[in-house]
Amino acid sequence: MGFFQSIYRRPEPMWTAIVGSLQWNGLALFILLISTQLDFLRVVPLVMFGITLFAAWSYMVRARIEPKYDTFSARLLLLYLALAQPVSRAWARYFTWISGKRTPEAVIASKEVEEHEETTLLGCGRLSFWGRKDGVGRSCCRTF
Repeated sequence: MGFFQSIYRRPEPMWTAIVGSLQWNGLALFILLISTQLDFLRVVPLVMFGITLFAAWSYMVRARIEPKYDTFSARLLLLYLALAQPVSRAWARYFTWISGKRTPEAVIASKEVEEHEETTLLGCGRLSFWGRKDGVGRSCCRTF
């Protein structure tokens, strides 16, 4: 977990991540396009977008803002960011994958210096992640 993530009050419920996702919104848009021809589907995308708006609204209401900055426009900005952030991040991630970003050759060719330790249910193993182009990275230890 990054240091910047410590500003979050508590983990968000999983349903808010689902209804704010690019896939959810894409499905709602697809059903909206289909519903122009199928009358019985017209309410479905409205309900889906309503649920998404409700999730963003709940984040806006629960957010703690310093009292002197807690204005109506600040709350509206939070609502917009809660709606736009998951979609824009997912779009950027998928665009990067589609555009062909690959693992650098230096990382693929580099030899591992240390053996990976086996992780047990009660023990701690060593997980190594590369972070730079030369294959040298950072290590962490996780307890399962």
